[in-house]
Amino acid sequence: MQAASELVFGREVTLQAHGHGKYKHTLADGSYRMVSNVNHALAKDGSYWWYRQYALGDTVLEGLESEA
Repeated sequence: MQAASELVFGREVTLQAHGHGKYKHTLADGSYRMVSNVNHALAKDGSYWWYRQYALGDTVLEGLESEA
């Protein structure tokens, strides 16, 4: 979570919610002016793992995670 905090701290972030997880947490993609997708930026630098069951078929996240 430290990497996510450093990436977005002090910025106005827009969230696009797309459901809820097992424990009722909101599933969302975040973006801000300089970063079109916070989730992708975190996966690309290896700071983030994604749960396949919540993003089935997301080949972008899968590819970014593999590259990291």
